[in-house]
Amino acid sequence: MDQPGIIRDLLFWLDNNLEKPLSLDNVAAKSGYSKWHLQRMFKYVTGQAIGTYIRKRRLTKAAIALRMTNQPILEIALQYHFDSQQTFTRAFKRQYQLTPAYYRRLKNWDTSGLCPPIDLSTQKQFDITFVTLPKRTLFGLTREYSSTLEELAQTHFRLCREYWFDYLVDINKLPTKLYGLHNIIPSKKNDDEQNVFYTTAIDKNDVSEKIKGEPITIEETHYVQFSYKGPVSGYPNFVIKMYSSILPKLQLIITNSYRLEIFHSQADWRNKKRDDDITNDILTIDYLIPIMQIPASL
Repeated sequence: MDQPGIIRDLLFWLDNNLEKPLSLDNVAAKSGYSKWHLQRMFKYVTGQAIGTYIRKRRLTKAAIALRMTNQPILEIALQYHFDSQQTFTRAFKRQYQLTPAYYRRLKNWDTSGLCPPIDLSTQKQFDITFVTLPKRTLFGLTREYSSTLEELAQTHFRLCREYWFDYLVDINKLPTKLYGLHNIIPSKKNDDEQNVFYTTAIDKNDVSEKIKGEPITIEETHYVQFSYKGPVSGYPNFVIKMYSSILPKLQLIITNSYRLEIFHSQADWRNKKRDDDITNDILTIDYLIPIMQIPASL
């Protein structure tokens, strides 16, 4: 019996179904083994109890949602199958030593408490680099929006595409890069809430009279950079995996500067219409997360 192979496949399935009911009976039915045999096999291969692992991974997704979205805390708790906000808060404090509300409002985000997935594969999934970008001025349009963690990338891409068709597709000289700036500001009204903004922008040198917006200055910042090249349909899953699977392994401190998405020129869109299906179009995107410092060992 290939126990590592069985558990590897099960781990992949678990990580893609954390929002669904995952009782031991459900998981055992998926694996095809009795729950008693599955528990022993899971503990033997991973060193962890299956229920404990599921809870840690759900709390990791919940922590990311707290930092990245404006979802109410109760909504996040229920999404990841905690039966009340009180139950969620107790479990969250055990893993992070902070309440969800306090964790959400910290100026910088220490990712060291996040639980990375157990990965039994040897395949490289992400291209990661550390960069420092100089101070720059962009010109763009800022909008406030609401989104779940799972909807985040789709929402950002939709806003960028609207900006493209509203302001860029008809100008003579297409910009080589389209920027998306994700910004989060704690609410002044409620301690456990925050406001989420997204700015679609271009370099100030590409501005023409047709383009609406305002100048935005980004100070010199250190980033961890993830690169994506693939179909539009694959980008949302890439972003989820980046935050929930790769970032926990890096153990970085994320600052409250803008998170940047850099969409490289989509010149072929000049001949497309706003409502055309672009699911299979190939995107080239750099996703940059601001960090306190570049690790000395890298």
